Amino acid sequence: MAVRAWTAIGVWAAAWVCAARADVWTDPKPVHALRGAGDVLVAATSGGVVLWDLSGTRAHNVTTMQGLSSHVVHDVALSVHADRVCAATDNGFARGWFHDTWVAVDARNDEQGRAWFACATAPSGAFLAGGDRGALRAWRGSRVDSLRVPTRTGRVVGLDVAPAYFDAATPGVRRATRVTSSRGFPVGLVVATDNDGVWFLRDA
Repeated sequence: MAVRAWTAIGVWAAAWVCAARADVWTDPKPVHALRGAGDVLVAATSGGVVLWDLSGTRAHNVTTMQGLSSHVVHDVALSVHADRVCAATDNGFARGWFHDTWVAVDARNDEQGRAWFACATAPSGAFLAGGDRGALRAWRGSRVDSLRVPTRTGRVVGLDVAPAYFDAATPGVRRATRVTSSRGFPVGLVVATDNDGVWFLRDA
């Protein structure tokens, strides 16, 4: 099994504001994330997952009645090719589609399962989720793999996959604890934590 290493990097971001006009497409709810691909748009809200088929402007709301593990959804990831949406919720990590019965991992019937705060798609087709203290899940088919960023307190608030070009000599990059179990997790996985920086999974 290949040995991988986590690396912390510094990140700078720029933002700008422009005037815009918008229409409300559904009953207002607090929205935590929004993703789109092709003709599909999906929102993570405090009232479940809302999906739109933009080819016909058809909206569909997914709640616990359809098997979503919690009404509180923090993030969503979308794979149009696989006709799947994954949702990081207050009670597990769930996946489904417009009229599917949704399924979840790390969820409990009393809605007191593990909370997940970020999700993304991997090039392999797996869905990735991040939670408290650097916890990660990779979910492909029926297989679920686990990995942890070597942080004691950082909650995962963002995930992405980027080219794996950082090495130990790169300025601003520090070498971290090696991880020996990385099945299902791609080299180049970038993990943002709320109080412990940004981490990059690379070959050791």
